[in-house]
Amino acid sequence: CKLCLYQRAPFFGVIGVMIYALLSRRESFKKYLIALAAMLFFGNAALAFYHAGVEWKFFEGPETCSHASEAQTLEDLKAELD
Repeated sequence: CKLCLYQRAPFFGVIGVMIYALLSRRESFKKYLIALAAMLFFGNAALAFYHAGVEWKFFEGPETCSHASEAQTLEDLKAELD
């Protein structure tokens, strides 16, 4: 679903930030990069909380799945998957 895909984005950002931190020679700058990575993880935790709430029907989520299937019955879905 869209929320699953959105939850992956902060991890890619953290990977990029940490690679940059490893290559950086300035120690003071590394502290800011680690803080940025922590903020990305915090944002991911907030998104995960919202996503879990959508799954448990606490919050209103996206109207459609990212796949946007036109199937109305199980047979239609099986035909789409084939």
